[in-house]
Amino acid sequence: MKKKEMTTANTAKNTAKTNRWEKGKSGNPSGRPAGSRNKASLATENMFLDEADRLSRKCIKLAMKGNIQALKLCIERICPVRRDTPIRVQLPRVKTIEDSVKLTTDLLDKVAAGELTPSQGELLSRMIEKHIKVLQLNDLEARLQQLEERLENS
Repeated sequence: MKKKEMTTANTAKNTAKTNRWEKGKSGNPSGRPAGSRNKASLATENMFLDEADRLSRKCIKLAMKGNIQALKLCIERICPVRRDTPIRVQLPRVKTIEDSVKLTTDLLDKVAAGELTPSQGELLSRMIEKHIKVLQLNDLEARLQQLEERLENS
């Protein structure tokens, strides 16, 4: 065996010995409590809490003087971007897989008419797709039960 090959083989043996803990098990099961925080983080947070009012006023003054970064920060804090807006839309109720055709047609019509944005339509169609999968599973379970009953009765 060459020297390099021997070193690699020895390293593999040593690595196996150094892993003392089972995979997924902590070496300190009663370690740091959940939700506990680092002392430095707490100290920094407390420092800013004490000065929050003065810092906010300073930022507003800078924004009023035309500092674009301060203005951006103030606007982001006062009016955060809405990530999701509720919508009200009437859609047919889906009880069977066959009903889903009517539902998707109505959804496409509402997007085409501008009643829903394309992204809202896409989100709703994904929700519909998941609902259809639930209906399919429910249908398969009912069929399976019927087949099992037939086998037991024959």
